[in-house]
Amino acid sequence: MPRSRPIYTNFTAGELSPRLRGRVDIDRYYNGMELGENVIIHPHGGSSRRFGTIYVDDAKNHDKAARLVRFIFSETQAYVIEMGDQVLRFFNDGAGVYGGTGSEMVTNGVFAADTDWTKGTGWTIGSGVATHAAGTASSLEQTLAGLTAGVTYWVEFQMTAYTTGTLTPALGGTSGTGCASTGWHAEAIVAGAGGKIAFACTADFVGSIDNVTVRPAGVLEIAAPWTEDQIRKVRMVQYADVVYLVHPDVAPYKLSRYSHTYWTLASVSFTATPAEWAAGNYPSAVTLFENRLWLMGTAAEPLT
Repeated sequence: MPRSRPIYTNFTAGELSPRLRGRVDIDRYYNGMELGENVIIHPHGGSSRRFGTIYVDDAKNHDKAARLVRFIFSETQAYVIEMGDQVLRFFNDGAGVYGGTGSEMVTNGVFAADTDWTKGTGWTIGSGVATHAAGTASSLEQTLAGLTAGVTYWVEFQMTAYTTGTLTPALGGTSGTGCASTGWHAEAIVAGAGGKIAFACTADFVGSIDNVTVRPAGVLEIAAPWTEDQIRKVRMVQYADVVYLVHPDVAPYKLSRYSHTYWTLASVSFTATPAEWAAGNYPSAVTLFENRLWLMGTAAEPLT
């Protein structure tokens, strides 16, 4: 009896159930495989070996569990977030998002009062911003306790009401990149020996700065409320640049992305928070439906 050797031209049916063995009467039988391990099936039919993994960075805490979650805004803006014991860290394009970590070094970086900064000619502090009016090239500066020469720090600030001119940040006398646009500006600067942060502007600079931060440089991380034992039960839903996160023991939070290196995590503010919500009885599920945020599944009312 001649042996039959059918031609298999593609694997678009993927893995077949053992119940389909010998089912040559089904067309999909000739487009499947018994086992597809570590392979990727292509839409046009072929297959290739699954990509491997690479070492990117150490976890924040080697002795504690961590969880990796996705943040995808678009095909070109996607992140992996390390959710660890009371911390979130951010990775993008096979590397950590470089930013500030550790303790904040600037005092009154939000300019809540006219204090802590030495103002050059043309600089004023008020209404929560530091503003320069055109006329004189000058600087705004502050001495930073603990600033070490030769160490890389992450400098970040927000420029508003910009009209013209250039503003350049510096650490210990080492200048960063000149900035000439409204928005968030951030970069790593190797500190010099001067011990100060300074913003030097050209004579024609007109604009304001706010939210000045200086931290030792490293993988960007922010503090989070969830412990190692809680991270596995955190549920989330994403809408554009905001992710809402819930856990039965912790009040709902939202993670917001303002720029590649500027993220915030804050508790959600509700117009009328249900009186029943408390530790152990917060929502455990969250979703978006018809442009509304839905929170549900408290321990006391799991179907509400």
